[in-house]
Amino acid sequence: MDVRCYYIAQGLVIAGFGYSFSRLNSRIQGSILKRVSNSQYEKGIADRYLSYLRKSSTPYEEPFLIPELRFAGKDKKHKYRLDYAVLNPYTMSKTGFEISPASTHMKVDRIRNVTKVEMNEALRDDWAKEMSKRNEYFSKFGINTITFTDRDLSDLDGCFSVIEQYLSERVRKFPRVEQSLQDARAVFAEIML
Repeated sequence: MDVRCYYIAQGLVIAGFGYSFSRLNSRIQGSILKRVSNSQYEKGIADRYLSYLRKSSTPYEEPFLIPELRFAGKDKKHKYRLDYAVLNPYTMSKTGFEISPASTHMKVDRIRNVTKVEMNEALRDDWAKEMSKRNEYFSKFGINTITFTDRDLSDLDGCFSVIEQYLSERVRKFPRVEQSLQDARAVFAEIML
């Protein structure tokens, strides 16, 4: 079943509230995208997504930018959560976006009476935990994840332009096998000269 058809037929369920698309239209102006987070960065990305939808000549055909994607449901304690995700029904691709300023993802809880070695071990363990979650996301759910760090987040327009590439991607026309073989033979013939 086409994912878009399911959403259009069924509406949308967000944090325990169901919205038909006639009611959703009046709610999409930011409350759904922005109320799940206190992050200035996530709210900035939501604003840019809404602007993207307003500029689109076919806004109902655009993929959703899904905030706070949690695979274990809405349980308070969760292992798998992405700040945003694009599940593109045109390409069947799944791409997650993590907004990861060091202040929240690599913070040191306490530094009194801690040696430099101990602090580095704690940071190493935190980094390993973050990368393990990313790798599990890919292997378990097939979701590639792009992480925006402090440096990236200093330019939210740049961050959204990366997200926009995944929102605007449509079905690619792949060459036929015969054409690919012919192209490969031509390349090998050139190399052999």
